[in-house]
Amino acid sequence: RLLDGKEVDIFLPDFNIGIEFNGNYWHSDIFKSKLYHQQKSLHARQHDIFLYHIFEYEWLMNKSKILNHLSNILHIVTQRIYARKCVVKEIDSNTCSTFLDNNHIQGHDSSKIKLGLYFNNILVMVMTFCKPRFNKNYEWELSRLCTTKGVNVIGGASKLFTYFLNTYTPHNIISYSNFSKNKGIIYSILKFEHSKLSSPNYVWCSGSTILPRYQTQKHKLIAEGYTGASETEIMVERGFYRIYDCGNDVWVWDHKNLQIE
Repeated sequence: RLLDGKEVDIFLPDFNIGIEFNGNYWHSDIFKSKLYHQQKSLHARQHDIFLYHIFEYEWLMNKSKILNHLSNILHIVTQRIYARKCVVKEIDSNTCSTFLDNNHIQGHDSSKIKLGLYFNNILVMVMTFCKPRFNKNYEWELSRLCTTKGVNVIGGASKLFTYFLNTYTPHNIISYSNFSKNKGIIYSILKFEHSKLSSPNYVWCSGSTILPRYQTQKHKLIAEGYTGASETEIMVERGFYRIYDCGNDVWVWDHKNLQIE
């Protein structure tokens, strides 16, 4: 009834959120098309339903982080803090990496600017910025944003972002949010504009081995001694199958939007 006959694994009507658990094998491109997961999410949003996709390989590697992320989305938190009671500090690489590895699904990054939000001298939120990795037309990329487990910092993202704007006076910023796990609400609050939805990305899976696409580019595989006409041919020959995600929302901020509440 929800999606014109398409199944939803778990539906939470109070939140209009569906949770999909995608097994590695049955949701690989052996059975699902490249656009399957993305199109299902788009279809759901046409019905005002947000689909949260959990891929099996993510669950096996990051179960606690996914549960924490879901808890935040569902407002299941043990502590609410107001940003006005917090202090912004620039933090060192070790502090930042440890926090991100403990709280962000993607773990740490190599950002140049690392901002921490402290409540009673305890780090509760981190926002990082790097030079754009994929689009050099922008000055900065907002790379990571997350809070510590069980905590909701009301106004925290705005406070960190305002500090960055006032300190580094950027002309423009690009950022990416995982379409399978984010509604993108925070970007609207920070006055980013939605640019596009990217094509789905993929990983290669064989048993417990998961390889992202940047590790399986043909020239890298050839350098490792594998032979074949294409990346796909080589990886299939090695016994891997491909799993497509939902793609990323691309967000852009421009200096014309300087009024951040």
